[in-house]
Amino acid sequence: MAECTVRNSRAEIEFVQLADTDGYVVLVPAVRVENLRARGVPFISVTIPIPGGAAAAPPMPSAGDWLTVTQAAQQHLADVDDTTMTTAKSKISRACDQGALTCSGRGQHRRIEPHSFAAWRLRQREQHLDDAS
Repeated sequence: MAECTVRNSRAEIEFVQLADTDGYVVLVPAVRVENLRARGVPFISVTIPIPGGAAAAPPMPSAGDWLTVTQAAQQHLADVDDTTMTTAKSKISRACDQGALTCSGRGQHRRIEPHSFAAWRLRQREQHLDDAS
């Protein structure tokens, strides 16, 4: 039996079939697609490692690489003037709740995927610069 990269789930999840320009089909949870549409994202980019294949794809971050909200807030404080740690934590938690960041867990167990945080952080810096102009 072939290896599978989809974890077992007991909940009913509706998937949308998406195909890339090469004709590869990927199943994406419908709720994720609707979230991206609502945010105005025109396309998505996915890296799918082939189980047991050569290491051509970048390694997926391990759970130890993910950031806590406090770590992310400390990095965000370096980018934005006139904010407190409490405000930065709230802003990051809100971004997680709205789907702007890839995260897992809740409360003190919440962890943020570093690549999505880096992209969010860049958008926040650009917005801060635009607001300052």
